[in-house]
Amino acid sequence: EYVARQQRTERLAAIGQVAGGIAHELRNPLNVVKTSVYYLLNAKNPTPEKQSEHLKRIERHVTLADGVITALSSFAKMPVPNLQPTPAGQCVQEALETNPVPDNIQVTIDCSSSLPPVLGDIDQLRIVFANLIRNAREAMPQGGLLSIKGQLANDALEISVTDTGVGIPPDDIHRIMEPLYSTKARGLGLGLAIALAILDKNKGNMRLTSEIGKGSSFTVRLTAVLP
Repeated sequence: EYVARQQRTERLAAIGQVAGGIAHELRNPLNVVKTSVYYLLNAKNPTPEKQSEHLKRIERHVTLADGVITALSSFAKMPVPNLQPTPAGQCVQEALETNPVPDNIQVTIDCSSSLPPVLGDIDQLRIVFANLIRNAREAMPQGGLLSIKGQLANDALEISVTDTGVGIPPDDIHRIMEPLYSTKARGLGLGLAIALAILDKNKGNMRLTSEIGKGSSFTVRLTAVLP
């Protein structure tokens, strides 16, 4: 009975933490939407430019809120992956195309087409690399270098995503992939947790090295499909 009561307490605490994270992430965009709607309803003769500005602001923050819900849904129910030989370089390129970096970030990609494919679900692996690219981009607000490199390591393919950004404090490194743990002021803390969950289902893993002021490197390790 004591153990059951303790488990219930822990579950309630976890639910409270999740609810707090969701509330924080959704309240900000909803407040912006509310403010813009109030303006559009009450402004006298607003210019077309002002109307357009507020409508775009509403669209942007609804998309932001939808992204939070999508991330939570993805984490709550990760579909069973369709494991197939998948070219890692293609995953990286597609993730980069859908998550472009600003002009002040230089990108280098070294994923030779001669590298063997990996065993994985291309749609899920694309999510992993998209999260890592976004993290790298956000770690370099003043610009820097994003390096993506693939190399064969015995029976595995390792793809490292390295930035020259702010780095992660030593105390945070061991917790950075926990759900709802984020070092960002407005981060929900699900991106890396989702990436790790995907890799686990795709028979892979990920390791991290980081140094304050010099940057971070996330290395994804997946099973290589060797001839």
